[in-house]
Amino acid sequence: MFLPVFRRLVGMLSLLGVVTAVWGVPKPTIAKVASEGAALGLSIGSPTGLDGKFGLGGDHSLNATIGVHFLPHDAIGIGVEYNYRIYKFTVGSTTDELYLGAGGMLTLFNYGIYGHHKHVEGVGAGFIARIPFGVEFNFNKVPINLFLELAPGLGVVSGKGFDFLVDVAAGFRFIF
Repeated sequence: MFLPVFRRLVGMLSLLGVVTAVWGVPKPTIAKVASEGAALGLSIGSPTGLDGKFGLGGDHSLNATIGVHFLPHDAIGIGVEYNYRIYKFTVGSTTDELYLGAGGMLTLFNYGIYGHHKHVEGVGAGFIARIPFGVEFNFNKVPINLFLELAPGLGVVSGKGFDFLVDVAAGFRFIF
């Protein structure tokens, strides 16, 4: 019931973010790309939705996601993670980095769409503790970065108990 409405909302907010990023954002310096400022974009996979990165300076950053989470169930998820850059390297015109982090995601789902399990009508909730590991590609001449992330996690799901899962997502962000 609430999932189609949420998907439309994420789509509209994503379009607004892209338009704002393309036309209204000053270009960052190369040093700012990797460690400072903020970036907003889209993540596709699990989760699929809006993705924001907030540089804390140096090798530290926070990542926030709001979107649709597919494993272990179709759900709306809101997550925050702390990431630490473990390795930085340059390939051509990109400054790339490997990162490792820790965080969590709160999920809300409708029992009626909870996979193959039969449940009574209602809404369920879960919490997923995640350990993301990823690579990020920061383009030196344009304010865009791309990322690919693998995040194993342990979820606590109402009505089911514990679930081990592995999220995989790819995405892009406009840096401002």
